[in-house]
Amino acid sequence: MTDRRTELVQAIVVGPDGTHLEVVDAAMRASSLALLNRSDDALWLRWLSGSFTKTVRRVNATQLENLAADGTAFVGPNGIAAVAFAPMVLADLPRPVARARVSGLERDRTPQPPLGSGLWVWLNGDLMMSTGKSAAQAAHALMTWTLMQRDLPTELPPVQVAEVDPATFAAGQRDTRYPVITDAGRTEIAPGSPTAVIVEVG
Repeated sequence: MTDRRTELVQAIVVGPDGTHLEVVDAAMRASSLALLNRSDDALWLRWLSGSFTKTVRRVNATQLENLAADGTAFVGPNGIAAVAFAPMVLADLPRPVARARVSGLERDRTPQPPLGSGLWVWLNGDLMMSTGKSAAQAAHALMTWTLMQRDLPTELPPVQVAEVDPATFAAGQRDTRYPVITDAGRTEIAPGSPTAVIVEVG
């Protein structure tokens, strides 16, 4: 059995503020921005050749501000921020990140935005994933979209995120341009559960 402490992971930290979708949005954007701002291609390639393992953790506002100097920060329109790091061995996470809580990240769920046109990350609402799990799965989806572009973009496209009902999610799964994100089953949900899809709504 693999020692998880030696695995490469991408750590993402979020602060105490924000609704469920605001935190998910900030985390997924910070994750892909860290890829676009990468400084060690060999390390990224090693991580990307594996399972894209991510860990989303909660820190206080001061810690989040301090960690922004060491990672890639994204701040949303309502000031909701996340900081993502380059992949690293789990045992080598910066101390404030290693000590940050994985639990206690759940946020209030507000009404979903109307599903208009554009690029979307749809989360499988049937699974009722926690905020942290949702953030990691949305980050997987947006990073997959980013990697599938002919050339890595210099900035992220306009993209929205929503938690959708089973019928809507199933419709998204039929858009074969992008793969469906499935979970490894380490936490919360069964292995192979479809968690997120990227959908381009015309």
